[in-house]
Amino acid sequence: MKHTLILAATALLLAACTQDELAEQGNALPEGEYPLELTATGMQAVATPSTLGTVDGDWEGAQGKKVAVMVNGDTKEYTLASFGDYKTATLTSDDPFYWTSTDETKTVEAWYPCLTTLPETWEVPADQSAGMPVDKDFLHACRTISFSSREDAELTFNHLLAKVVINIQQSDYLESYGGDLSVQLTGLLTIGKVTHSEDYFVITIQGDFSTGKTSITPHRLDTPADGAFASYEALVIPQPCDIDPSSFPAIEVRVGDATYKVEISELTSLGFSYSFFANCVHTFNITVKAEGLEVSVDTGSMTWGDGADGEGSVVI
Repeated sequence: MKHTLILAATALLLAACTQDELAEQGNALPEGEYPLELTATGMQAVATPSTLGTVDGDWEGAQGKKVAVMVNGDTKEYTLASFGDYKTATLTSDDPFYWTSTDETKTVEAWYPCLTTLPETWEVPADQSAGMPVDKDFLHACRTISFSSREDAELTFNHLLAKVVINIQQSDYLESYGGDLSVQLTGLLTIGKVTHSEDYFVITIQGDFSTGKTSITPHRLDTPADGAFASYEALVIPQPCDIDPSSFPAIEVRVGDATYKVEISELTSLGFSYSFFANCVHTFNITVKAEGLEVSVDTGSMTWGDGADGEGSVVI
């Protein structure tokens, strides 16, 4: 009888333990009851990005788009929903990942646009005049998250492409001419090879020289930068420098029937090696005069951010 009473008391004690108390003891978690969450708010992801591969610096244009999230080789779709001032967003899924144990650690890898498998190559359009190609900007993030630190977990996304900004400055020549103005980036690779390191969960895109070079027509912004006559932006494939400087990319400015051109290689004397690095913004300020172009480099290969604080990451 005494032995039976002891067993009964033990059973009552165990029944009184809550799931959280069991979790604190390092036990397995009930299946399907502890979803993978990246913030303490209970949302499955909260984002405060500086840019989502757009020039707008917010998530407005990404409403309803999908982000791929992979854990232990299994990939699921999460849906992006922005709200308020579009500086915050949530990622939700009808089939989220779950924690199975309190001593579990998950390696979470995510990318945008949402693809079931990672591609072998990535391409940007040659004609970007209609607008920045949001779905052509590849974002990637990876982080190891433990169950105990799950409430403070965030994923930081990096751009795998580069962005080129061209500011055509105000000048007497342009003001007096008042004619058509166009800008092109010439001698660029538009296709890159995608390399994924499974050991470090890093993805890189590098220009593929076997595909040949072409010209990119950048997007002209509705509102130019301060002091600029016109501003242009384009997404480009990261590409290493050629051995032959004559084959470097160039910026071509056309004013009416007159064409002006500056080789990117000529700017290396300023102390920068222009190969268009991933997650960086390359800004060129150009003044057009009747006798030619005056070109200066704003910040070299500044980390890609909103252009003000130099931050180059997107936090989800």
